[in-house]
Amino acid sequence: ELLDDVEGMLRPQAEAKGLRFAIQVEGPAPAWIRADAKRLRQILINLLGNAVRFTEQGEVRLRLDFRQHVSRIEVIDTGIGIAPQDQERIFLPFERGSAGRRASETGTGLGLTITHLLTQLMGGDLSVASTPGQGSTFTVRLYLPGIPSDPTRPPLRAVALRPVIGYIAPRRTLLVVDDQPLQRQLLAGLLVPMGFVVQEAASGRECLEIVQHQLPDLVLLDITMDDLDGWQTAEMLRSLYAATQLPIVFVSANLFDQHPERMAALQCQGFVGKPVIESELLGALERALQLEWVRDNTPLSLLHKPPSGVAPYPSTLPDSLREDLIRLARQGQATALRELLSRARTELPAHTHTLHLLQACADRFDFQALADHLREPEHEPES
Repeated sequence: ELLDDVEGMLRPQAEAKGLRFAIQVEGPAPAWIRADAKRLRQILINLLGNAVRFTEQGEVRLRLDFRQHVSRIEVIDTGIGIAPQDQERIFLPFERGSAGRRASETGTGLGLTITHLLTQLMGGDLSVASTPGQGSTFTVRLYLPGIPSDPTRPPLRAVALRPVIGYIAPRRTLLVVDDQPLQRQLLAGLLVPMGFVVQEAASGRECLEIVQHQLPDLVLLDITMDDLDGWQTAEMLRSLYAATQLPIVFVSANLFDQHPERMAALQCQGFVGKPVIESELLGALERALQLEWVRDNTPLSLLHKPPSGVAPYPSTLPDSLREDLIRLARQGQATALRELLSRARTELPAHTHTLHLLQACADRFDFQALADHLREPEHEPES
């Protein structure tokens, strides 16, 4: 089911560009494997999405081989390739390689970094072999033990694996406090595309100055910092604001920093380890802020349900705009689609929430989901 879900998301994107898309399983494969489904799905989507993005003709192929509980997963494309000097750097944050910088599509430069981290967290290895102008092969090796088939096992909830693209209004502002710029940027790279407003503070003292001028909805607070550490900063924040006014979620590379009694005394709402895994971070934010997530298969008609006390969003976009967006999505015109959505957000501020959610689909090249959302009948929410 996981493969079907990934194929359903990526095949339309490939075919919209005129590419062949294939999944090939070599040798016998177990009916079931034991794995972290969300992390494995994210690895596959990131690698296949990159392959489709940087391939203009030919094919994108996912090849899987399972032998003695060790899987080899290869994503093969006939795209622009990667220069030898870039093949190590592409796994570093914000590095896209010379060919990527020349490509027409832009990105945050975090996709392969996150994929590399996810692979390592699952105890695996990610490597690349590439020839400029001919294509690339990304290879993931993971220990994925086969397990016996069990007819009583409930089916995989593929819907639950759909990536989060936003949340129900109102919009939230998060303050990321970390003395390492890279760590702040990594968190911003995860959170901004989902619609969060992200502010940054490089120290505990800067954090205290910011919150007294403009109170955020939540603070993501690193523990190990120079000057004031995270615990000291949290104590000072609590002397100013109650937990109901300012939730705090700690972020730390040292899991031994998690002290439940101390966190409870400071009325902190969560702890997330580094390297930050998106599902863990979103879980902490969901609990602390009582968020209702929007996934890439959520009907737009449901997105207009306002929270208590918030005015509802308009439920329809202008017909001409809807038609243009659907046409560009069907054609796979990512750049034109993004430009149109950007202009629409400026010209139609009343529809900002809806347009932001459509933008999230476009940013992931999920043109089919974007078109499906727009084709759905939309109605005013009941009061």
